[in-house]
Order: sequence, then C-alpha cells, then structure tokens
Amino acid sequence: MKKVLALILGLGLLGACGGKQGGGANNVGDGGDTASTEAVNYDKVQNTLEGTISRAEPFSDGVAVIEEAGNGRWLIDNTGKKLWSHQEKLPDNTSLQGYFVSGLCVARDLSTYNQRVVMAVDKKGEIVISTDKQGFTGICFQYNDMMRHSSLQDGYLVAYKIVENHTGVVLQIGVLDTKGNWLIPLSEDNPISRAVKDSGRIEYEPSYLYLGEGFVLITDTRMGVNGFILNIKTNKWFDAEFNINDYCGVFMENGVMMSAGGNQKVTANGEVSAPPVHMEGIYASGLFLGGYAETFGYYDANGSRAIDMSQYESITDHGFQGDKALIEIRNSNGNAFFTLIDRQGNFAFEPIALGGAALSPNSVAYSEGILIHRSYEEFIFYNEIGQRLFTVPNASNAVGQAAMRNMSEFSDGLAIVQHWSSSVNYVCSYYIDKTGNRVIG
Repeated sequence: MKKVLALILGLGLLGACGGKQGGGANNVGDGGDTASTEAVNYDKVQNTLEGTISRAEPFSDGVAVIEEAGNGRWLIDNTGKKLWSHQEKLPDNTSLQGYFVSGLCVARDLSTYNQRVVMAVDKKGEIVISTDKQGFTGICFQYNDMMRHSSLQDGYLVAYKIVENHTGVVLQIGVLDTKGNWLIPLSEDNPISRAVKDSGRIEYEPSYLYLGEGFVLITDTRMGVNGFILNIKTNKWFDAEFNINDYCGVFMENGVMMSAGGNQKVTANGEVSAPPVHMEGIYASGLFLGGYAETFGYYDANGSRAIDMSQYESITDHGFQGDKALIEIRNSNGNAFFTLIDRQGNFAFEPIALGGAALSPNSVAYSEGILIHRSYEEFIFYNEIGQRLFTVPNASNAVGQAAMRNMSEFSDGLAIVQHWSSSVNYVCSYYIDKTGNRVIG
C-alpha cells in the first residue's frame, strides 16, 4: 500500500537574543547560475537592528512585528525601519499577534483569562476594532496559529460576546468587516451556543479556522475539537459537526473542500459525503493525491485522475500551489528525494536527495518560487528548476549539539533565520532576501 504524508508548513520563530551576529548566506553554484551577493535597495537604511531581534514574525502587507531585546515590540517595514512601538501605540498589557492581513493585525490582552484577542490595529497603530468600540467580549482566535490564513484575507473578523442572565450563560457570535461594521450582528442563535449553554462556565474562548470563500469553522474550548461551519455570506450554519483538526490547511475552492483526515467532501450548500476516491494528500488548486497501487495519482474534485503516479511506492505530498506541487519521493531503499511537478506530472528537475530519510516534516519547503532544503549541516536554497542558489550554515552550539537554527518560508520576499549565538547563549533572528543577503537584524 502506498504511504503519503500531507504536510502543513507553518513555522513560528521565537526566542531570546543578544550579541552581534555576522554573516548570513553563502552563495554557491551547482550546475546553474549563482545568486547575486549585492544588496538590493537595503543600503539606503542602516541595519540598526543587527543582532538585537529576539522575536520575529514573517512579513505581510509590507510590515512585520518584531521584538527587540530589552526594547519591547515594534512594527518595522521591509527595510528594517521602525514604524512604531507597542508601548507608544497600544494599551498596557496588549500584544500584536501574528501577521498583518488586509491592513489589520489582531492584538491580545495579556491580563485576561487565556489572553483574549480584544482588538484589531491598522499599520499606523490605530485601533480600528475593539471591545470598547463594538461591544464584544473578544475576537475568535485562529486555531493552531494559522494566522496567515485568517478570515481577514477576505475582510472578515469573527467576534463573540458572553452574556449572563437569569437563565444562564450564552455565547453570542457575530462577524465584522475590516472597518468595524457588523456584517452579522451578535446573536445567540447559533449551534455553538446551544451546544455549550448548560456547561455552567462563564469563560468561553471560541476559536476558528477560516476555510475560504466566506466559510469559517468555529468551535469552543469545551466542545473539544468539534465545531460548526458558518457561511458568512448567507449567515447559515451547517447542521453537521466537524473535527477542527481534520480541517487545518483545508480550503474551499469553487464551492468544494475535501479533508483527508476526516475523509469528507463538503460543498458550499452543506452536502457532506466521502471523497470520490481515497484521499492521501491535500486538496489544493483543484487536485489531491489519492488512490491505491495502480489507481494512485492526483485527482480532481469529481474523481477524475489528472496525473498517474502509480509507478511510485511512497510520496509525501505538499499540495499544489497553482501549477506546481512540491513532492518527496521515497525509493525502495527508503531514501527520500524532492522535486516540483506540474499539472501533467512532469518533473521540473531531476529529484534531489534529501540525504537519506527525511529529517523532519519540515525538511523541505516551497514558497514564492524558492525551495528550502534543511539538512543537519545547512539550509540549501534552490530555484524552481533545481539550481542551487545559496546556503545558510546550520552551525552547532557551544556544547556541540544541533544548533537552534530554524528557517521560515519566504513571505513578501523575505525569510527569517533563527540562530544560536554561542557568545551569549541566546537565540537571535534576522531576515534574508531571495539572494541570501542578510538585510534586517
């Protein structure tokens, strides 16, 4: 039987930092053009953050949230210029979370139970949406920290209000647009409120997964991992319960979404059925990996096989991104190789060895036209035709163990390197561009 692992790649980079770090990437060639080592538009701004970033978030909407060691949290632009600080713009005990999407970023109140999300802030530091302005208790937080795929990308924020009266405690749910207007007013007429009404706890803490095209899967901590789907555009709830873990990384496309974990095909009108064939991969860009033995391959939502993969015994599927998909192929010796394929199943380049068995689920990633291969010794960067561009060393720490060095995927043209500083025994972060230049931090 063929074995497949569907991957969701999302790396949050945290740490404490101190001390100045040198270098960045080493540009190398491997049968193709090498990347330029010249800085691109960053010489206009001094890298004043070098060696000081203790926490870094990926860039989105041209900005990123960082924490500077000993100097609090800041919003910076893509040249490293500080735009404003938390201390300057936000109330005490609040902290921006994740990314800016559609010009907004949510913030938590660190003094509340479970650190509730209580506001949304624009890139100028102005509070656009808050508990004081709109009268809700909190904003549903994005389950599993998948903030990049939040409902903000389509202009929605899901909010809730806890209401207690002589009959008990109820949970109201509503939806706001990015200007703070109610698209769906707060109401207790929802299946989550009915499911948890008699629990006797006042502290509700709903979370959600945004599924795309106006569909959102909402749950409450006391419901475990089960939740209900709301169609924001029609203000209609699906009758069935869904396991929220089965839908991480699952998105509605043209009114259809499919979950390998839940073995479900769900349509926009609420129909739930089994997928047309056994799923073993992510349904993305209209295709998913599935089938067995001679039927193994990529299928569309109707069950028609678009790509025959029956010649391979084991494939790790990262899902299609438009016309390309990153796959890992394991040979009969158990060794893994990676490449990109197109929608006809053609390799973009001869599969490259991962160095035996894959080191971890994040041993290879693909974003914004760049492939990142992590080995024990280094991070190796390739373009979409398999040309080796540059490397970032994966150095060891003071006691000879594997370094605490991590790499994010590219976002807005920049990626985060998190690295161990042996001189101060801390972890720092910095940003590199697609030529391997260390440009911020």
